[in-house]
Amino acid sequence: MFGFRVATVSDSEEISNWLIACILPNEQRFESLLEQIYQKFRSLQIEPPTTKQVERLIRSAINRHETIFCTQIYAQLTPAIIEQIDLLIDTDSTSNLENTESNNTEEKNTSNQLRTSEFAFLKTDPGPVGLESFLTEIEKQRVYSQYWFTP
Repeated sequence: MFGFRVATVSDSEEISNWLIACILPNEQRFESLLEQIYQKFRSLQIEPPTTKQVERLIRSAINRHETIFCTQIYAQLTPAIIEQIDLLIDTDSTSNLENTESNNTEEKNTSNQLRTSEFAFLKTDPGPVGLESFLTEIEKQRVYSQYWFTP
């Protein structure tokens, strides 16, 4: 009577693709996405599916968008940058690795100890405000700036 029709699977796929291409690069808030989806259904004169189906459609589109985004970023990384990232987040203790390689008969309980990654070390709390903590933070930034500013 009003020109609205029932939503189909292809309509849901079309809405999902529209979300990924046009909306999700700029908006990630769930409530806003929900509102925009209902407006899109209204403009296409499609009766929206149930609330749970719409929420599932939004979550699926967000997941696909994040996967596409991460894949695109990863494809742009060079092997040298990937190696630097791996070094930054590596938690294996080098001294323990050398001990394990040189003496395989030793118990491995010492090799199971992990050191804090350099990235985690950068995020550590500087402690109480003072000259010493300030100088320590400056030194951390100076030492680890090679990871961010080396081409």
